[in-house]
Amino acid sequence: MGGPSGRGFDRDVVPNSRSTRSDFNFSKDIKPEILKEKRISKHLDPKKAMRNGWECREVPGVSDRITPIVIMSDLTLTRGEDVLDAYDKIPLLFGQIVMRNYADDPQVSICGVGDYQYDRFPVQIGDFESDLKIDRNLKTELNIEEGGGGNGVESYATALFGYARYSHLDCNARGKKGYLFILGDEGFYPVVTKSEIKQIYGVDVKEDIPSEKIFAEVQEKYHVFFIYILKDAKKRKEGIDAEIRKRLQERGGMFVGVSVRASLMWDTCDDLDLHVFTPAGEEIYFSSKRSRCGGELDVDTNAGGCQTRKAVENTRWPKGKAQKGRYQVFVRNFAYHDPETKRGEIPFKVELEIDGEYQQFEGTIAKNTTGRESDVICFDFDYDPRVKKQVEIPSDPYAAYNDDKILDQWRTVLPEENILVTKEPKAIGDLMLGAIAITEERRTIDEYDKDLESREQSDARRTGVRGALERLSLVGSKAVKLDAAKLPKKKKK
Repeated sequence: MGGPSGRGFDRDVVPNSRSTRSDFNFSKDIKPEILKEKRISKHLDPKKAMRNGWECREVPGVSDRITPIVIMSDLTLTRGEDVLDAYDKIPLLFGQIVMRNYADDPQVSICGVGDYQYDRFPVQIGDFESDLKIDRNLKTELNIEEGGGGNGVESYATALFGYARYSHLDCNARGKKGYLFILGDEGFYPVVTKSEIKQIYGVDVKEDIPSEKIFAEVQEKYHVFFIYILKDAKKRKEGIDAEIRKRLQERGGMFVGVSVRASLMWDTCDDLDLHVFTPAGEEIYFSSKRSRCGGELDVDTNAGGCQTRKAVENTRWPKGKAQKGRYQVFVRNFAYHDPETKRGEIPFKVELEIDGEYQQFEGTIAKNTTGRESDVICFDFDYDPRVKKQVEIPSDPYAAYNDDKILDQWRTVLPEENILVTKEPKAIGDLMLGAIAITEERRTIDEYDKDLESREQSDARRTGVRGALERLSLVGSKAVKLDAAKLPKKKKK
């Protein structure tokens, strides 16, 4: 977030006690490591916080004008190093807010988001802090799984449920909102199920909740911004494809060193099966895993029961073993096991590799179908080891990751000016600072641009940040007035 010389930010402005001073104290480097713990930290476990919720309280005469800030980031594979870089800038964010008077007395809650269907820790939420506890949460407690389901959506609304229903901000009583920044590059599930709320938060709700309702509720308490990182097609494809590789390698499947490989991936614990017909007329599937021509089904998932929602199957021919002739790849639903599916449709993906060239097919098992009735043909192709063949794909396998499609979904729940798009991950901090300064009416867009110039930011960076914030600068705080009477009251014990 700083300029070329690193000037403009100060990691050493600040306090050991957040209740008595308005400056902060951080260690020199809080960049988190990729943690792979088996349990969620007690400091970030939503269930542990449900007694009091997440409180951002003010102390009259001591700290009576606090600005709550939530930084919520997608921790899945497609985010990569962007997450680590953004969190590393948090001390710098504090320093600029304080030194440049962008807002009063900031306190930050860290939130990590994954995918409820596939990740062990899909929601991690920390208390509002402004001292070394943030270091602890980031450096030693936050579990960055780098998981996800490769399906183009994450459990953002599930995380927002906690802030909407169980965060308590004293600033709301003053007619002020907090700030909640979502850092991501995917869409969100349209519904948050009561079962995931029970599992993550330990509370019961009567029915599933539309995500649109949760977004509306959380915006009663917070100015909510979505910071979307544009990626080129190659990087985005690599992030998506990495999920198939990860699942195969975890189960010992052959991913490299193949002439022909067909890999099936789906996200329920129903028992889908991958079938391949060989040039010799043999059928490779769960009951006949090896063919005489060298093909083998080396990963078979959810056979006999519900084992995992990160399901994958793999049929491959090692390098030089695939025979010349015609191949057919299809998917069949052997049995429903997943109670969440309710015998409905089951989306899936099949990746085909032929001599180092990759193609993907995205399909769906029709609802309430099993056996032959459920068959979906994915690929039908001729293979000649001397000639590379292109395979026709009936649909775009990366459609769920289309920028316009993702942003259009976010526009249904957030104002256009609160969706900040950037090509530069290192500009995330600049966008958060600018959004706060402009909304608080402490800076105009021109004044904030001069702040960026004083920090020796490049012309390209300044132009990108200004473009992302331009629409917000025309609205300012006028469109986000808070009606404190609408906020839910905390129940007395």
